[in-house]
Amino acid sequence: FSYVRISRCTFSSNYQYGPNSYGVDMFLGSGGTDVLIWDLNQSLGSTSIMGSTLVFDSATRQANITNSKWDKSFGGIASSIYMYPFKNDTSSGRISINNCTFTNGVSVTNGAIYSFYQSVIEEFRMENCLIAYHYFGNGGNLVYLSGVVEYVYFLNSTFRDSSAGLAPVALLTARTSEFRGCTFSGITATSPTYYS
Repeated sequence: FSYVRISRCTFSSNYQYGPNSYGVDMFLGSGGTDVLIWDLNQSLGSTSIMGSTLVFDSATRQANITNSKWDKSFGGIASSIYMYPFKNDTSSGRISINNCTFTNGVSVTNGAIYSFYQSVIEEFRMENCLIAYHYFGNGGNLVYLSGVVEYVYFLNSTFRDSSAGLAPVALLTARTSEFRGCTFSGITATSPTYYS
C-alpha cells in the first residue's frame, strides 16, 4: 500500500491462535506501507498468541499513531505494537506515537512496543503517552527498540506500575537519543536489560 488510514475504529475481544497469527487487530506486512495513519482507535482485550495486536513494517516511510488506546491486550511478541522489516531491504522508517495509552497489557517476550532486531528505523518518537500496569512473562520491557534506530525521542510520557522498564537497545548506536519530561514510577525490574 502507498497510503493506509485507519481511524475511529474499535477492536474488541479479537482472538487469533496459530503459527501465522502475527496481527490480530491489524496486520500490514508483506509488501510494506509508505504512509500509515492510525488515529482515534481502540484495541480492547485482543489476543495474538504469536504476534501483536497491531503489526506493520518498520520501514514505513511515515507511521503516525495518535490518540489511540490499548487496554487488556495480549501478545506473544508484543502486547500492542510490533514493527518488523517485511521489505527485507535497507529502507528506513519514521515512527511517531503520540497521545496514546497502553494499559493492563501482557506480553510473553518483548513488551508493549517492539521493533525486530533486523529493523532499520530513521526516527522513533514517543510523546505524551502512558504505559501502565503491564506484565511481561520473559523479561520483556515497556518499549523494546531493537535493530538500528538513528534518532530516538521519549518526550513527556509516563511509564509506571509495570514489571519492567525500557530496553531501548538501539540507544547504544543512535546518533541522537533524548529523554525529556518523562516519569517512571512503580517499575519492578525483572530483566538485565532494564533501563530507566
